Amino acid sequence: MNDLEPTSPTRHPAPEGDAVAVRHPADTPPELAFLARAVTELSLLPLKADVYRRIGELVREAIGNAVVAVQSYDEADGKLTMRALVGVEGLLDGFLSVMGGHPIGMSFPIHDEARAGLGSGRLIQLSGGIHSLALGVVPRSICHALERLTRLSGTFVIGLCAGSKLVGSVGIIARSKPPVPNSSVIEALARHAALIIHHRQVAAAWQESEARYRLLTEHAADVVWMTDLRLRFTYVSSSVRHLLGYTPGEIMAMPLPQILAPGSLSLVRGILAEEMAREWRTPHDPAYHRVVELEAKRKDGSSLWISVRAEFVRDPEGSPIGILGTTRDVTELRLREEERHLVEARASRCKKVRCLRGMARAIGREIEALPTGPDTPTEPILAYAQTLLGYTSEDKDSREQIDIPSLIEEVLPLIRERVSCSTQLHHARTERLPPVTGHPALLRDALATLAAGLLAAFPAGDTGLQVWSGTRAVDALDLAHFILSESLLPGTHACVEFSVHAPETTTLSADDLFDRLLGNYGTPAIRVANALCILLDHGGALQASLEENGRLSLSLLLPFGLHKREDATEEHPFEAEAPDWSCPSTVLIVDADAGTRWLAQSALEEAGIAALSVDSVAAAVKALRRDTNIAVVLLDSAIAPSGGITAIPELLRARPGVPIVYCSGFGEPAPSETDGIAGLIQKPFLPKVLVRTVRGVLAR
Repeated sequence: MNDLEPTSPTRHPAPEGDAVAVRHPADTPPELAFLARAVTELSLLPLKADVYRRIGELVREAIGNAVVAVQSYDEADGKLTMRALVGVEGLLDGFLSVMGGHPIGMSFPIHDEARAGLGSGRLIQLSGGIHSLALGVVPRSICHALERLTRLSGTFVIGLCAGSKLVGSVGIIARSKPPVPNSSVIEALARHAALIIHHRQVAAAWQESEARYRLLTEHAADVVWMTDLRLRFTYVSSSVRHLLGYTPGEIMAMPLPQILAPGSLSLVRGILAEEMAREWRTPHDPAYHRVVELEAKRKDGSSLWISVRAEFVRDPEGSPIGILGTTRDVTELRLREEERHLVEARASRCKKVRCLRGMARAIGREIEALPTGPDTPTEPILAYAQTLLGYTSEDKDSREQIDIPSLIEEVLPLIRERVSCSTQLHHARTERLPPVTGHPALLRDALATLAAGLLAAFPAGDTGLQVWSGTRAVDALDLAHFILSESLLPGTHACVEFSVHAPETTTLSADDLFDRLLGNYGTPAIRVANALCILLDHGGALQASLEENGRLSLSLLLPFGLHKREDATEEHPFEAEAPDWSCPSTVLIVDADAGTRWLAQSALEEAGIAALSVDSVAAAVKALRRDTNIAVVLLDSAIAPSGGITAIPELLRARPGVPIVYCSGFGEPAPSETDGIAGLIQKPFLPKVLVRTVRGVLAR
């Protein structure tokens, strides 16, 4: 196939039929006038009109005496299909007899070489005649018969290309001499015609998709919708009435800010901007979509949570032209998920406070076991430790009925002892309440500790600490939002409420409030944890809430009547297991904290496991080189100078192959697999957990 050179322009006959008349200046070249009229006609054709035939008629008008065949191209199956045949009116009977049938609708595959030639958008003269024009599909004998019938003087072909996309082709069987048409006119007409075909295909595909989705979704439970790229609705299924209370027409007339909450609207706009930018960076993936949960507004003013799955609607070239999505109500699922997270968070907090309280008990019992007498200094140590750690032996108090308002009057002086003398305390006493059964001394200490902890975390300022006691009814939904609760059931309970002015807490979550109340690890945290455990042991619960007036309230609920813990067997979970065997091997404890070293060594020795402790990596290296009985190293993650992980290679050089039990802090992520780490334990640890871990390592 050889490209043709443009020839001298030819004059064109006037438009026939109902063609649109276009006025031009008198000196307008005939070629430009023809092209302007042709493009205008094609642009104004109704969607249902035969655009392929009109293209054929315009090409024949530009050439003169010729037979013009117009084909469409399907990229999916790689075939050309005959759509129109112009200029055969006087030859139709001959065509039908030679072809054995009408050629309209005939499809034939196109090979890569021909596809490349058509993709150039240039007018190409074919040396092989009609046989080449038919890509070799039609037998040569039939092609020769057609050439004689048409009195062929030349054959030409041009691809209809919308940019780089091939949408069809035009074949020309010239019957005049000379047979060479004006290539520049034909190529310009072909380019405009291809763009018009492409736009009509996009419009038809859009209408078809809308009709298809409307048919499929009118009775679906999920809402199916379409928008343009400006987020204006173009279709909404009728199921939106059940979801939001609006009709499809009402939704389509509403701007998106009336449907989505402000935060969700900003999220949607951000996602759209992100996805439009992604189009320029990432190749199109047909399976790609986005799923997001948004807060929407019903017609009655109520809110709900919806899950939206969205993807781009694309034109035949793959460019986004709209958004197709489905929406479903996930409010109930979201509430259940939030409730599950709340339950898990409460369980984690309960575990944390009981672990800290267990540590205080273990240390207090060890101090109580120290010898006492006039010649020993243990009496002041014991008194200080009990005051510092909040350790009190519960078995020294019997359970009895407690009047809460009277108990509060006893608590107020204890609060004054633990806070600034300038802090004002205001108690709003209520009528007498039904009694609460428990340990009065423990509850007094717990209430005073929690009040002092609240004031330490949120200084009261000039407003002071407000104390209120009374009754409060709670249901299951209320209990879901308590920051600490184990066994309290829905119902009416005794309530003690401490409140301070704390406007800065507006952005604090429940976990933030709890952590701020509990403080850092150390004595204050242990005292607060002990108080919280006393509350839990009495079947109580704790809630922190921020009122509109800027006051932070700490509400403690206690059930009326007698409360018995179901997990009585775990009353003292921090106690070490009784020694049932002895081990000749030695455990080396490497920790800078003297209290932790003492606690770990005591637990191991009580279990019959020899132990020694050091406060640095250098001392640990010396011990490993000196003592061959060291079989396990208990290594603290925070050991100086740079942490336990960096110390492991140095320890292994001193004693190759020695197993290391790694101790990480509370909430600290566990290290990845490292050579030498044989076990992991988290602080604060239970002695029995430590013993169990060490025994497991020694048994390997």
